[in-house]
Amino acid sequence: MSNHKIIADLSQKSSTFPELALNPLIPLDSKIGEIKRKFSPQNQIIILEGSSGSGKTVHLAEFVKANPYTSFSYFITDNYWHRRQTSFLSSLCQQMSVTVGNKAENALSIDNLSLDAERLKFIFETLVNVL
Repeated sequence: MSNHKIIADLSQKSSTFPELALNPLIPLDSKIGEIKRKFSPQNQIIILEGSSGSGKTVHLAEFVKANPYTSFSYFITDNYWHRRQTSFLSSLCQQMSVTVGNKAENALSIDNLSLDAERLKFIFETLVNVL
């Protein structure tokens, strides 16, 4: 096996990526560019605030679609199961494992979706260190 990175659309591995059937009336390219410009080595987290229905989910989903190979995503919804720590960790571990490819040890397999929180935390921390 080679150690090259696998290029894949990470949104396909996000368990909470929204199914939006919206075609925005106003193109979001400038807003997506604005979000992208705010990222830097010193600023790796962006928090988008707004009232319900203001377009936060649409903007972030469009950002992820515009950057499918470099954006890890997790969308918090009203779904009880998606608000659980294990759901969050599992989804992000799935996305990160695609990015790191076979650089992570085989012991970090996350194929079993019923892993407990402690095991997922260990896998998450290991994948972050590999990135």
